[in-house]
Amino acid sequence: VWIGRAMDAAGGLLTAWMKPENVVGFPEDHVQSADRHPMDWIAAWIVAKDWGNRHIGIELEAYYFSPKAHARLVAGLPNVKWHDADLLVNWIRAVKSEPEIAYLRKASRLAEAAVARAYDVIAPGVRECDAIAAIQAAQIAGSPDFAGDITALPPTILGGENASAPHIMWSDRRFGKDETIALELAGVCRRYASGLARTMQLGKTPTRVADTAKAVIEGMDAVLDTVRPGT
Repeated sequence: VWIGRAMDAAGGLLTAWMKPENVVGFPEDHVQSADRHPMDWIAAWIVAKDWGNRHIGIELEAYYFSPKAHARLVAGLPNVKWHDADLLVNWIRAVKSEPEIAYLRKASRLAEAAVARAYDVIAPGVRECDAIAAIQAAQIAGSPDFAGDITALPPTILGGENASAPHIMWSDRRFGKDETIALELAGVCRRYASGLARTMQLGKTPTRVADTAKAVIEGMDAVLDTVRPGT
């Protein structure tokens, strides 16, 4: 069952393999209301289904499950026995179907294209924002056979002193000569994401960077030689 804002229910029907009766929208008057909350309506819906005395798992570390949402849900279902089901859905979805694997492979091709585009456009004197614009165009345009989707995180390009702040956003700063640049990019196909990180060197490579690169490559080779299905 999918439960969400009523105006978004059509999106659920268009993007998920679910029966129409299992896509449920709560009323708009529960959105951004001072005296009503979506969890009030959801709790009442659960009671109407005669599930008000059951064991229910909730993901307490879910990003968008606010303390207020939790409090209102629990208040509306006083007879439920609650359990922390953190990452339960992730574990269930860990084994992918063949169609899912196909989407992940397509996403990987888009990630490769994004990194290739980054190498094409990043150069001394180029603004970070201009490089990001070109990279995002490659991510979204996809390929002639399939489109790219929006990524969960925006592209990360860290050069110069910005490399000390792993998730800082881009600006109109220009890349400098002999900078070491960290790239964290992704490709997404039908919401299946594939991430790809690379380190790029403009100009002369410092000895420390070259030595670090050798160690990282050795580690990656060891992992790839070891990883097998079932390990």
